[in-house]
Amino acid sequence: MSLQWLDHNYENSTLHIRGTKTATSNRLIPLNLTDNNKLKVKRELNPSSQFIIEYLNKPLKKIRRSFKTAVEKAGITYPVRMYDIRHLWATEMLRNGADLAAVSAMLGHSSISTTQQKYYHLMQGEKAKAVNLKPTL
Repeated sequence: MSLQWLDHNYENSTLHIRGTKTATSNRLIPLNLTDNNKLKVKRELNPSSQFIIEYLNKPLKKIRRSFKTAVEKAGITYPVRMYDIRHLWATEMLRNGADLAAVSAMLGHSSISTTQQKYYHLMQGEKAKAVNLKPTL
């Protein structure tokens, strides 16, 4: 919620996440071309704004009520938390073949084992995939 436009580097396609929990939580996240261009367009729409996520040119402090309303409007009937978005992002990246160490670094985990413990168990079929990649003897 505290992302500022100075954290977005359009030329390098990166977003600087200023973390405080661990040494690795302060990190640069590479952006794909689509997301980088979306941020550029958003910036051009309101060049005087300071924050990437804002309302009436002020940073958002809490979005709990708005998030709850969005979940209801989407017809989601099971409990959903904001943290679930982060979890979904990491899970989908791993499911689509992203490197575990790269995802761990982008999440700002202090070690790859943290990511493995929290997310890797969700990866169905990884052992079979690994066996299929082994060299033929």
